[in-house]
Amino acid sequence: MVIQEIPSFDPNPSLRMALALLEEAGIENYALIGRVATWVFLPTDRQQFTKDDQDAKSLLRVEGLDYEHLRPLVKRHLGTGTANRLDVFAREVGLLPPRATYKTEISDL
Repeated sequence: MVIQEIPSFDPNPSLRMALALLEEAGIENYALIGRVATWVFLPTDRQQFTKDDQDAKSLLRVEGLDYEHLRPLVKRHLGTGTANRLDVFAREVGLLPPRATYKTEISDL
């Protein structure tokens, strides 16, 4: 496949959304870091994946984090899927209890 033009995006809407989220959450001290992701255009052996999952889990470990306030903000600004993924991370770091597991025996049916 030959790519004639590498796609790009305007980061300004993302920046505006991030700033609105921080303002609504009442966070005054923050740093926003951006990175252009073009790895999908590289051969597989040269792809590098970001560590977004690890970064999110690290942030969830911050002492005094109000998860009950954070989750609705994430859902409102980033969507249900992202909020659900955040729940998975929150369970992994101990902010939420593990999900219930169910076992059904064939003989029960």
